[in-house]
Amino acid sequence: QIRQLVEKQNVLQKRSIEAAKRMFSLIKNRLDDFDAEFYKMIYYADADTAKQAILVATISNSLIMEEFMLSTIREKYLTGDRQLTKAAWNRFVDNSRLGNPDFPKWSEQTFHKIGDCIYRSLNEAGFLSEENELQAVYVSRELKVYLENKKEYQLLKCLEVSL
Repeated sequence: QIRQLVEKQNVLQKRSIEAAKRMFSLIKNRLDDFDAEFYKMIYYADADTAKQAILVATISNSLIMEEFMLSTIREKYLTGDRQLTKAAWNRFVDNSRLGNPDFPKWSEQTFHKIGDCIYRSLNEAGFLSEENELQAVYVSRELKVYLENKKEYQLLKCLEVSL
């Protein structure tokens, strides 16, 4: 039924069926690790909670995003430097390459695309303004309780970087 909505009705509003299928697969993979209670937060909760839950699903499938949030973004909040320029992403990638032999050896173009996706996700969740300025974000009580009950402390730590 969902597949029909994606492929026939183009609910994801993609230019091609192939792009819609790829997006659906990505969304499905991000949500596979979560339960019905989590899905309900996305579907029934207020918009801020739903956006934060979607960000949690994204972070849970991206160690690079988790590391970026807990290092670069956390440092930005701590120092009061609220501008999150693309140069900050590039520095993170360069430093990670030097300091971590297990860091992925992807092309510059791939890292650029990943950075764009991370910035877009942060923007959609309210962490980043259109001008790439970091915003104070208060974690939804419902989501915080959910993550604590599931012992997902690392994901919660990512959401609480602005506090």
